[in-house]
Amino acid sequence: MGGRFCRQLPSLQGGAISGLSILRPLLTVSRVDVLAYLAEIDQPHRTDSTNADTKFTRNRIRHELLPLLKTFNPDVVSALTHLAEHATEAHEVISFAAAELLARAGRPSAANVRILDASTLAGAPRAVTRAALRLLWEREGWPMNDMTFDAWERAVEVACRNAGACDFPGGISMRSAGRVVQIASRK
Repeated sequence: MGGRFCRQLPSLQGGAISGLSILRPLLTVSRVDVLAYLAEIDQPHRTDSTNADTKFTRNRIRHELLPLLKTFNPDVVSALTHLAEHATEAHEVISFAAAELLARAGRPSAANVRILDASTLAGAPRAVTRAALRLLWEREGWPMNDMTFDAWERAVEVACRNAGACDFPGGISMRSAGRVVQIASRK
């Protein structure tokens, strides 16, 4: 089981706990369907009291936003499910293309500097280049939590547009140097 039904958890305690996954096999099954099935087989169930607590965003969406959206489109849950499926498919395509792009663009590294071919990056769609840079950050173990959308956009600009240099959170710097892009970690 993979994709949206299985999500890798980030490493915990400095990498001491890794390789954990959350499996969600009933992700596409509605609460109504689950309760009906449990009633059919005469199986008791419990309701977690936190599911009603609207201080959690997921519950505010479930209890406040979705009922409002249903006044505009009674089939909004199905429409959002289809949208999520399409987004997942698009993400998989971009991720595959990004891995290929990163492999093609990679050049021999020097110490703490990763070197990429600028023209290879510039020839790819912007979303694929952004995803390739994210893969590089992830592969190198560079901090990603403070990388905003604007930071990723600046990284794409440096990588593809020969746009000088830029510093990023976690001591990562990136600069365009002729036909290559150099990304260095100061740590």
